[in-house]
Amino acid sequence: MMKRLQSLLDRLVAISRYEAMLRSRAQVIFGKPEQEMALLETPTCWRRPPRVRGGIASQA
Repeated sequence: MMKRLQSLLDRLVAISRYEAMLRSRAQVIFGKPEQEMALLETPTCWRRPPRVRGGIASQA
């Protein structure tokens, strides 16, 4: 009974180590706080340069 309990506890420890390793790997991949999220707050149509030079107002 004690050996079985010990083996279950060992499995739990191994799972928690594996989860910690996965969490740290995910943090390296996805946890980049240096990304410029402020750029994404501005609509894309405002960030693009205009393609048409002049318009109806400039022809008058």
